[in-house]
Amino acid sequence: HGQIEAAHIVRPAFRATRHDPANGLPLCHSVHRFFTEHPLAFESFVTQKIGAEAFSALKAKAQAGPKGQQ
Repeated sequence: HGQIEAAHIVRPAFRATRHDPANGLPLCHSVHRFFTEHPLAFESFVTQKIGAEAFSALKAKAQAGPKGQQ
């Protein structure tokens, strides 16, 4: 499967969660790419891994903070 990569759960465009350790999962390159191309499968995977409540909290935190500017 290859090298392990850090995959953002909520897109890194959201500054409020970009560097939050809770917003990352270790994935091998091929799985990371698959989930990048299949966001609904990723959402299901994330919900199973961290739970619906934690996933909702991350999304809320991202939405509440500033977006854009790096």
